[in-house]
Amino acid sequence: MSTRDYTLPIEQTQWRTPTSGIVTFNWEYDEGRDKMLKLYEKGKNLQWNATDRIDWSLEIDHENPLKAPDMYNPLFGTTVWGKLSDEMKGTV
Repeated sequence: MSTRDYTLPIEQTQWRTPTSGIVTFNWEYDEGRDKMLKLYEKGKNLQWNATDRIDWSLEIDHENPLKAPDMYNPLFGTTVWGKLSDEMKGTV
């Protein structure tokens, strides 16, 4: 039985699909969770893994995370753009 507060009792988390046999789906992964997470990490490592490939220590410029020049903004050069503060320009 799951120990998580948000989970439902097992009997409420499955259903049967009538076929030539009986198929039962349930989402009780607690017993095999470690094995499943290791398989998931292995799959990520064989593809693109943000845990390893992104330098999370870098500071981010929240006003311009892509470092795009102002001229890429459709408002650039308009009177509206000229009235905006630098902080507001970063949010548009």
